[in-house]
Amino acid sequence: MFKQHYDHDHVPHRIRCIPIPLFQGLRHQQEAEQKYGQDVVQGSVRQWQGYGEDKQRSLIDEGNVIYAELAAAMPHGAGSDAVQGLVARWHQHMRHFWPAERAHLPNLAATYRDDARFRANFDKIHPDLAPFMVEAVSIYAA
Repeated sequence: MFKQHYDHDHVPHRIRCIPIPLFQGLRHQQEAEQKYGQDVVQGSVRQWQGYGEDKQRSLIDEGNVIYAELAAAMPHGAGSDAVQGLVARWHQHMRHFWPAERAHLPNLAATYRDDARFRANFDKIHPDLAPFMVEAVSIYAA
């Protein structure tokens, strides 16, 4: 399986995360609650606040590495073992923020592509990463 390692301090383009990475790009908690439901958002907030600062920083760094590795693996194709392994890793990573059920992941990936605030961050890594994630996550969730 193709796997590239990155030094956490030298990921070429980091996604700038606000304290709750799942809702990064959403201006207000109320907006997130309308989109995902109040229980989901409040549970995610409690989960995130339960992590210490070092754990929060580590999770943000881990996410940045996963996104960079996904961008690097794009030439292998969305259905490749390399990419599907990274999507599985991303899925497990998302569980640090909310109870990320496999069936819900395509909607999250679509938000990365369709919401300009999310898309701007993904475009900094690679302009095709967000649409690629939609395709790769849809294969993974099928």
